[in-house]
Amino acid sequence: MVSYQSYLWNIFAAHFKNHSTNLSIPLVGFDTQLVNEEVKAFVLQVMEREGVSFRDFLIRQLTNMSIAGTTRSLFMEVKNFDISVPEKDETAVGRKKVKLEFYLGKGSYATEL
Repeated sequence: MVSYQSYLWNIFAAHFKNHSTNLSIPLVGFDTQLVNEEVKAFVLQVMEREGVSFRDFLIRQLTNMSIAGTTRSLFMEVKNFDISVPEKDETAVGRKKVKLEFYLGKGSYATEL
């Protein structure tokens, strides 16, 4: 269920990635509230195409598997970014490596950078 929720979020994010403002994109669930009309229209269109509704994220038999939903910002702020001096990579002969350090806020993942 969480994988499908992420799949939908990625569809929504891809659609709005060139938007001029930082939108809150829903991680859909049974209690999702869509405030932005532009986001709402697209989310509802995708969900109809997918054949799912918000209520499908409520599993009465397994309530701990139910997903209420939340939002995640389309863009994230990266803080305390630091990059090391290139150095010899001991695992890849003849190559160099660098170490990246940074801080991301709640709900952000390094794989999104």
